[in-house]
Amino acid sequence: MKKAISTILILLFCYFNGYAQETEPEKNCNKISFGLESEIMSYINKGYHGSFWIGMNGIRSRFVYAQATYPSSFAPDGFKDLKSEFYEMEIDFFWGKKRKEYRGLWYAIGAGLTKQSVKSKETGLKGKINLFDIHTGVGYSIGIYRGFYINPWVGLDLHVNRRDITIGNERWKPRFIDFVGGAKLGYSF
Repeated sequence: MKKAISTILILLFCYFNGYAQETEPEKNCNKISFGLESEIMSYINKGYHGSFWIGMNGIRSRFVYAQATYPSSFAPDGFKDLKSEFYEMEIDFFWGKKRKEYRGLWYAIGAGLTKQSVKSKETGLKGKINLFDIHTGVGYSIGIYRGFYINPWVGLDLHVNRRDITIGNERWKPRFIDFVGGAKLGYSF
């Protein structure tokens, strides 16, 4: 845990140190920007995703609501119909020359609530759990046309309060770490 905190502090130091060394005035300095995003993978997984963000100087706060139903290969053995509903808040830190335009490399950290449910293949009974998550991720936002952009990303979710759930005669324990990723389409206003 100390290693993770040290890494985050070093990254933040490097980010703000590079920002402090800029010499020429920038046109977007202290300009509040906002935008919308939607994750493509959510629709592929019979769900939806909506994200609103607001930011200034290459740092933005992102608020997410999403829902997905995963293929049976993602469900634990003996279970089916794994569904997740996400409520998240993330802070994104952009790097590089276009950071104030929210383009290029970014790193994110955040927290959220994931509501998961799964059904037993044997009995059809459903189990539910609410998981508190810590998120981290990295991506690269690429401008397409005017305010439109595509944002491929990867990350991981740490489910900090997971526990065993009894569903009939079966036990289900959500994973501690989920590796996530995809591509978001967005628009900056």
